[in-house]
Amino acid sequence: NILEKKLVLPIIRKECLIQVYRNIPFEHINHLLLRANMTVVTITDDNFDEEVSSSQTPVLVDYWATWCGPCKMVSPLVEEVATEFEGKLKVGKLDVDTNQASAAKQNVMSIPTLLIFKEGQVVAQQVGALSKTQLTEFIETHL
Repeated sequence: NILEKKLVLPIIRKECLIQVYRNIPFEHINHLLLRANMTVVTITDDNFDEEVSSSQTPVLVDYWATWCGPCKMVSPLVEEVATEFEGKLKVGKLDVDTNQASAAKQNVMSIPTLLIFKEGQVVAQQVGALSKTQLTEFIETHL
């Protein structure tokens, strides 16, 4: 893909991609961002069992939506902890608008919601925005 060939360094922030590719639709930018940050897995209704329920590693799932302001505040923090806890914790993001079945199955009523799964079972839940320190403590307490 010509867009991927133009990326020389992994790009962490959407703002950087937007600066470089002003005329590219947001969906393409989002796709490239997720490909650049391979430590965060995209969770969907189709791959939920494989990525979460069957995982031997604890999994943090960020339930979010594109229109959610607090989700946008939490997203960079989730990406940071994905790198910091790599090997100890799998980190995934699930868009509740396009994956309603998985969100409903976990009774996610508000976003952002962060769930930690161990052996396919929810062991911890955090609803609402939080600081980096709070997120790190939340993870460390339940690993």
